[in-house]
Amino acid sequence: MARKVISTSIISILAIWLWPIFLCAQTTITGTITSHKGKPLSLINVMVYLPDNTSLISFGITNAKGEYKAEVNHRTDSLLLVVSSIQYRNEMRSISNKTQTADFILTEEVKEIKGVTVQAPMLERRGDTLSFLISTLAGKEDVVIEDVLKKIPGIEIEPNGQILYQGLPLQKFYVEGLDLMDGSYSVISKNLPHQSVSTVEIMENHQPVKILEDKVESSQASINIKLKNDVTITGNAFVGAGIWPLLWDLNVTPMIFTRKVQMVVSYQGNNTGRDVAEHLRVLTYDDALNLRDRPSLSSGLMGIQQPITPTLEKRRYLDNQSHYGNINALTSLNNDFQLRMNLFYINDKQHQKAATHRTLLVPGDTLIFTEQYRNNLHENHLLGKIALNRNVENNYFDNLLTFRSRWDQFSGMVISDAGEIAQHHDCPLQGISNELHSIYKVGDRLLELNSYVSYDHTDQTLSVSPGPYPALLHDSVPYAMAMQYLGLKRIYTDNSTGMVFSKSRFVITPRMGVQYRSQTLSSTMGLQNRAGMTDDAPSPFVNELTTDRLKIYGKVKVTYKYGAWTFKGSLPFYWQQDDFRDPVQGVDTQTRNGYFDPSLSLRSKFNGFWELYLGLSQTHGSGDPDNHYYGYLLRSYRNLSQNAVPLQQRTTRSLSLTLKYNNAITAFFNSWQYLFNSTENTLLYERRVNGDGAVVRTAMELPNTRNTHYAKWVSSKYFTKLKSTIDLNTQASIRGETSLVNGVLFHSSVRMLDIRPSCNVRVTNWFTVEYGVHATVIESVIPKGETVTVKMMRHEAELFAFPGRNHMISLTGAYYNHDDNPNYFLDFHYKLTLPRKISMELRWNNILNNDTYLLYHTGASLITESVYQLRPSQLILSVRFHFRDAP
Repeated sequence: MARKVISTSIISILAIWLWPIFLCAQTTITGTITSHKGKPLSLINVMVYLPDNTSLISFGITNAKGEYKAEVNHRTDSLLLVVSSIQYRNEMRSISNKTQTADFILTEEVKEIKGVTVQAPMLERRGDTLSFLISTLAGKEDVVIEDVLKKIPGIEIEPNGQILYQGLPLQKFYVEGLDLMDGSYSVISKNLPHQSVSTVEIMENHQPVKILEDKVESSQASINIKLKNDVTITGNAFVGAGIWPLLWDLNVTPMIFTRKVQMVVSYQGNNTGRDVAEHLRVLTYDDALNLRDRPSLSSGLMGIQQPITPTLEKRRYLDNQSHYGNINALTSLNNDFQLRMNLFYINDKQHQKAATHRTLLVPGDTLIFTEQYRNNLHENHLLGKIALNRNVENNYFDNLLTFRSRWDQFSGMVISDAGEIAQHHDCPLQGISNELHSIYKVGDRLLELNSYVSYDHTDQTLSVSPGPYPALLHDSVPYAMAMQYLGLKRIYTDNSTGMVFSKSRFVITPRMGVQYRSQTLSSTMGLQNRAGMTDDAPSPFVNELTTDRLKIYGKVKVTYKYGAWTFKGSLPFYWQQDDFRDPVQGVDTQTRNGYFDPSLSLRSKFNGFWELYLGLSQTHGSGDPDNHYYGYLLRSYRNLSQNAVPLQQRTTRSLSLTLKYNNAITAFFNSWQYLFNSTENTLLYERRVNGDGAVVRTAMELPNTRNTHYAKWVSSKYFTKLKSTIDLNTQASIRGETSLVNGVLFHSSVRMLDIRPSCNVRVTNWFTVEYGVHATVIESVIPKGETVTVKMMRHEAELFAFPGRNHMISLTGAYYNHDDNPNYFLDFHYKLTLPRKISMELRWNNILNNDTYLLYHTGASLITESVYQLRPSQLILSVRFHFRDAP
């Protein structure tokens, strides 16, 4: 039944997506708009109405040459053409419904309005920029700009603070056109009072490098926060205390924004379940950067066993004691240079309590394991960035120096079917990197230089007691402790040069570059017997691996524009050599591979509101050297891994289709997306699962293919008169892959359907409702009819009432149901606003005092049932104030 529902849903979604593609514009209206002096006029609105003058069916906006284009697909004899601008007299013209040219000459007009109150529109479009007036969106319940952003149609706020526009991450987050935070913008979005903001600009298809404007297109969006004052001193602060147990919560985040200087300083600390580590995360994504080949920021080679992260607000389960400090400063220098500094430090202690019940499905067999976790996680993280930037129309220069240091420690106790197991992981890491990106004009061409250099090292220790895998490690004799030692040093550099030049309708970007990566992996294992004597594990459990990778590449990107159509083609070629040397394992091998990864895409805008994107691509990739080693490595107490085979080679072929409908006039935004991936791998990882749940993971040379179908529909509508927003986010996917477990080779598939409607409704001036539903169905299928279906349903509602001018009462209710296992949550919030921008707040969280939360998770052949320990009912009294510029 679930399979039929998911398949039917995917077909329905695809049908909804594809029908507009077959709509062809019957009428195309083009023209040029100039002043009486013959000067082309840009950013003039051209609107097409039906003859009744009530139904807007298309619109266009003039470009820098004064040209516009509007496409109409309506069966009517005539049309009404309206040209509108604040600085010029409006023009109206009745025309026949046929393809034609309609030019306009506008007359300047200055209108003086006396005794009339004019309300600014909530939304304005200028070219690819949407401007939202914050005062028309903000409600009495809103405190910071993030609260208002989630009401903007087309915008979603993820639980970690990441802002999505039409389902995709932002490319940049600006305040007054400046990028202060370098992607870690949540400290601003969660602390900037919305009263300090005049408008929020969403810049669609934003090209952040000015010298590349009109030459290199971007399909990503960015946000710019426009403040009310040229000099803004603002920010957010609160201090709170409560019970039970003794609770404290502190946040002091002042901000200064001027035309030449910006500064944000923040200290935050709490033990109430508020996750401050999210402020370190880079939340933007620039698809122009080649990040695929760079070493990961943390090796992740080993660690203690932890439960799956629950699909629940962190404040309900996070048992923490956290401190976070952050200093950010940006200043303008001479010759249009900007200097930016960002410094982050976090000291975060967390305690985990959870239990898991794992069911491993194999054709002809079912394996069941149970584990209980008592973990203590301690993260110490220092991160610093210094950037020098120049971004003008004839030159771009950006140099970013980054340094990081971590002193993380993790420990825990696992109670499993095999008994109690203690685990401890020391994970220090130090690293430094420098990235340079520069573009200069050379005649009528652009010369582009890129250089990235990084170095990092880590010396880690993982201890497990009693010792695991006695049959493999200790001649089947039980022993007291295994200690895995690991040292990893990595050097990486990527340097390239390219050009950008135009010829007729073509923009051509050739590039050549060289990557080099060298690293050493050293690992040994100590085995301590019950008498306290420690011996080294034999050579199969030792690594002394040196890896060198050289990659030479050349790329040619070609862009062709014709009217509303943009065609892009990329012809990259890669040559790669990998050398592996491990004297302990007797390894001295070299591999050479050549790759050709073409891609093709087309983009079109039509009918004023529609945008179509189609992309085809092929990419090759080699396995990460971090995960390639010839001796065994103890990655966790129940994961022993070895990759004594040639390096993984992966080929992925993709088809993507995106259709967007953005009507800024009616504030209606839609995005439909379909993606198909087919990935061919040269290696398959076999899992040998013991009776106690311990896994020996070994790579095998066995080609296999994984296919994925993914569909997504995001829709958002803002109702101006009701000051309300309705959103719908729907996803469906089918993934099929091959698995090898305990010598059994089988094909499995996972089907998923996820539907998330939500709304924010202002019922009256004194009552507002936020409501959302999240329904998910996941189905795992393996041969011989073994199928597992997991159903999850979540309802969340928040009611805001304002019984008096300075009083707010909020009641939050949540209902979670995972396979007929319900959870109920209820929270209360009261706020009293006092003079001088001070408010007193009382919060009572988890009124029903729920102590556990049940979650089901399913994969290709593994079903996991997890039970999490929740925070108890807690009462917190706090005082909040804004800094001076927020009225």
